[in-house]
Amino acid sequence: MEIATRDYLDSIISNMIDTLVVVDPDGMIKTLNPAILNLLEYFEEELLGRPMGILLEEEDMFFTLRGLIEAGSVHEFELAYVTKHGRTIPMSCSGSVVADSNGVVQGIVCIAKDITERKQAEQALQESEERFRSLFQNIPIGVYRMTSGCKIVNANPALLRMLGCKSLEEAANYTFEADSRIDFEELIQRDGRIMALESVWKRFDNSLLHVSENAQIIRSADGELLYYEGTVEDITERKRIEQTKNEFISIVSHELRVPLTSIRGSLEWTVEKFAEQLPEKARKMIEIASRSSERMVRLINDMLDIDKIESGRVQLDLKEVDLIPLLEQITEANQAYGAQFGVTFAVQCDLDAVHVLADSDRIMQVMTNLLSNAAKFSPPNDTVLVSISRSGENVRVTVTDHGPGIPEKFRARIFQKFAQGYSTGTRHKTGTGLGLNISKAIIEKHAGQIWFETEAGRGTTFHFELPEWKD
Repeated sequence: MEIATRDYLDSIISNMIDTLVVVDPDGMIKTLNPAILNLLEYFEEELLGRPMGILLEEEDMFFTLRGLIEAGSVHEFELAYVTKHGRTIPMSCSGSVVADSNGVVQGIVCIAKDITERKQAEQALQESEERFRSLFQNIPIGVYRMTSGCKIVNANPALLRMLGCKSLEEAANYTFEADSRIDFEELIQRDGRIMALESVWKRFDNSLLHVSENAQIIRSADGELLYYEGTVEDITERKRIEQTKNEFISIVSHELRVPLTSIRGSLEWTVEKFAEQLPEKARKMIEIASRSSERMVRLINDMLDIDKIESGRVQLDLKEVDLIPLLEQITEANQAYGAQFGVTFAVQCDLDAVHVLADSDRIMQVMTNLLSNAAKFSPPNDTVLVSISRSGENVRVTVTDHGPGIPEKFRARIFQKFAQGYSTGTRHKTGTGLGLNISKAIIEKHAGQIWFETEAGRGTTFHFELPEWKD
């Protein structure tokens, strides 16, 4: 029975995952399990009868360990083992004293486990916390923590600078204007968070601070509101630039568009009334001036459209529209423009009727842009095809030309502002470079999408899709 018990204990020791070493009262190694041999890369005969201090990073650590064990206080005591080849391994150990029936110490048992991964995780966490503290201190965006009553309890230096205060204690005394947090409170209580809320704060010197704010509610495990955490971006300069831009747009609209329109009308009237009486050179100069003024008016109109779209001031007059007769009307209205390039437009559709919820004038603007581009880049005597089809729950409109195609280097930016990089061929391609950018914005305002397919030397097809309207 005693032999069986000993075999059983030996089996347990041999199969332990944690390391085990037994030493006599003088610290000489008496027993080792395979786990410690594998970990420290020793053979058993290299360690038996030798002092345990050779396994420790600090040799005198054994006497500290022995004192703790004999005092009965060793539990999760950290030390470091050293492998045969000098590599240090952090260990968490516990130990116990083996004594005979008279209480005389016969040996010490030390069980330890490798905590390298835990130490690495702790180190990574510490570094992460240090990086976060550094980020908190140095990030140019304001960061705060405030109570549900909007009292600041913590703020980083960037926010202190924005508010014009010198310390956190001073920021704790900051009081928001009564009506400046109404939208904030309503939104954060409703949604639990806020994204890009623009508002106006007052600095300590009473100057205005325009901000864009993100915030969220932090709650306890029981769901109790603890505080708000948020970030604040100073957009005062952006607002100033926007104001300057708006003033410029106003000047463009009122001081340039009106006289240019008058100039264009006068030039056209002059050519119409006196074409036969004018010298050929004068007539050509007037025609050039007329085309230039027309282009300037078109550029101004496009710039005003871009401004409306970007500022969210575009109002769509959405109505149920039968798209087929609308496209036929638009195509017919643009035939004269296509004739300048020897190009005709044709509509192809096998559907009886297809309805969308759309602003007819804006769809006309999109189609006019697509048709004018197709005409400018089509070979003479070509036909630009407009087709209408269903695509799932959407209606798809395509405009196909047989021109040179869009160069690959230009494709990624074709919908950007002032994009005119794919002019090729011998004819001069005029345009503002804003048409496709405006068209994309209009289609997306209709909950649709626009894209293109192109092949060098074979032509380009623009597609846009709108949700089909069904009662």
